[in-house]
Order: sequence, then C-alpha cells, then structure tokens
Amino acid sequence: MFMKILFVFSIFVAAVYGATKLDGVDGDVLTLECGSGSSIDVKSAFYGNNNEPACGDANALTTLQGLTDGKQSYDLAVNSDTFTSDCDLSRDQTFTIKYDCISTLLTQTSSQGDTSAISCTNGKKIKTINAEYKFKSKCLDPNALTVVQGLCDDETSCSVGVSDTVFANSDCDANQPETLSISYKCIAATGPVYTRYGASGCSVTAAVVYKGIMAGAKHDGSGSGSNYQCLTSTPTYDTKSGTENSERGYIYGMEIKLDTIDSTSVIDISNDESTIDCTVCQVISSKSVFMVAGLDTCPSGYASEYGGYLASDSTDGTTSKSYICLDKAASYAGATSNNQGLLYLTEIRCGSLSCSTYTDNAEIPCVVCSRAVTST
Repeated sequence: MFMKILFVFSIFVAAVYGATKLDGVDGDVLTLECGSGSSIDVKSAFYGNNNEPACGDANALTTLQGLTDGKQSYDLAVNSDTFTSDCDLSRDQTFTIKYDCISTLLTQTSSQGDTSAISCTNGKKIKTINAEYKFKSKCLDPNALTVVQGLCDDETSCSVGVSDTVFANSDCDANQPETLSISYKCIAATGPVYTRYGASGCSVTAAVVYKGIMAGAKHDGSGSGSNYQCLTSTPTYDTKSGTENSERGYIYGMEIKLDTIDSTSVIDISNDESTIDCTVCQVISSKSVFMVAGLDTCPSGYASEYGGYLASDSTDGTTSKSYICLDKAASYAGATSNNQGLLYLTEIRCGSLSCSTYTDNAEIPCVVCSRAVTST
C-alpha cells in the first residue's frame, strides 16, 4: 500500500512541477490523463531494453504521439501489439514515457457581418467541438454546431459567414447583433488509409485525404487493371495531349448497375447507372483497418468506419474485379448510362457455402472496421 501511495504521489508531483513520467513493463496498461480542455503532449517514449546490446522500438515516440494526439486521456497497453521492437523474445522490455498536458481547444469569436476564418497547420484537420451563434444569452441558433461542422470539419481551413443567412434558424430579432463563437481542435491523422465507396466524406474517427469518383477497367474488356480506384476529382497532368494509343490501358468511371424490376432492392433502383463517389480516408488513432464481408457490425473491440453491401463486377463480366464495400447510404452523381465500367451487388450462391448458414441469393452486408478508440 505504501509503495502504491508513493507511486501515485510521484506522478502527482511530476504533473505539477513538470512532465508526467510513467514506467511500465509488458502486460501493463498505463493511463495517460489530462484535465478538461487539455490534451496529451508526449515528449519522450522508450520501449525496449537498455542493457548492452541495447534494443527496442525506434518509433516508440511517433507511435505513441499518433495514438494520443488530441486526446484528453488514453489507456496504453504496453505490449508488442502497440510497439514493434527488435529485441530478442528472451529479453525483458520496459517502457518509460514523459508527457505534458496542453490546451486543446482553439477558439474564435466574430461579430455579425464578419467572416470567421479558422485553419490548422502541418496537414492537421479541423474538428469542431462547439459553435454558438447568439446574442448574449437571450437568443440563439440551435443548429449552429451542425452548420459549422458541415463547413469546416475534415478541412485544413474554412470560412464561415457570421450572418442570419448562414445561421437561418436563429430565433433572434433582426436588430439584435449576434456573435459566432467557435471552439475546435486540429487533429492529426496518423493511422492507415481506406477507401469509402459511395460517400464524399469519412467517419468521425477518420480524416479526408481526398475525394474522387470510383473508376476501373471496362466491364466487357479483357485487360487493364483488375482493382478499383478512387480517381481524384481534381487531377493534374504532366502532359495532356489527348492522343489515343491502343497499346495503353484504359480506365473508366464506374456506374452502379441495378435490377430495375427488383421491388426488394436494398438500393433505390432510381439510381441505376449512376456514377459513384468515393473518398480516401485516414484513420486518426488506429493501427489497423479492414473489411468484414457478411457482417453489418464490427467484431467486439473494433469501431465501424462505415457499413454497406459487398459489390464487384457481374459474374458475366470479362475481367475479374476487387470486392469492395459499397456504402449503404451512398450518394450518387446521377445516371450517365455509358455502360463502360459497371458495379453490381454481390449475392450468395449456396453449394460450397452451406444454406444452413447462408441465405441463397441474398445480398451480402459488409462493414469496414478499425481498432476501437478506447478513450476520448
């Protein structure tokens, strides 16, 4: 008991008079914690064995910074799942960290008629925490946060007009000069990337890398690539001759192909032959991301990035394509009816897959999962 009290007291003293220091060994779970309105700022981290010959994880600091950046608290599991060490398995490894608590919320207040401009640097993205459009405490727009999130979240910079036109749900009188106050964080995305097919945005646990349109090889072609691409909507070219060359591969925009007489279709059949948006997303604080075919929720311990339906080319297509997870809430850009690249939903066929487990002819759900964020 005395040793435990001494250990807690030493952390308290370090937190008051300087950086907090935590020590642990494999199997420990250490809690990094800061007060309200502040976040973890890791100064140093060591995972390994200092005895000659020294060994360990040379990227321990950057790994931990990626896991904790912008968070008020984080439960850190000290093991080889978190850190990658070059130590021999027979050698004991220790962990030492020093961190500070820094203010996390950036704030800006602007008067009616002005423009509120906020930005983040070093590739970080805006995450709006709170927004108030009001006149003193007398009246307000209850949807102010939603408005600002729609304009600013996942962007590196944004501008918000401070006016009743932008904040149309304000219950203030026309002669009352409202102000707009925005509180936000700049969040770094350091985890793996995934492509969200059928959406022009990412989940709240991921940042937008770029937006585009789904593309791939021709439906009835016999060559080019076999995997789908999220082709950026703002391309750049070294050359732009436009001269056709029959010895090159071709890439086409993908259209969703639906059975227009299927009254039970899981996707609105009015979207038949519409092109498909896509977004490349980077997970903010996870080390893994993957798709599960056949589930609509993630396994225990993992967070859902988005859910949808398994899709690929038709079984009659000439070239095999990747299986992708098409967002169940997909947005479509309208029918083009070019029938060049086509995307179809995928159905179960019983046989090797037993109908005691699977349902014949059923569309297959899917979900894209990441390691669950364990703390805020």
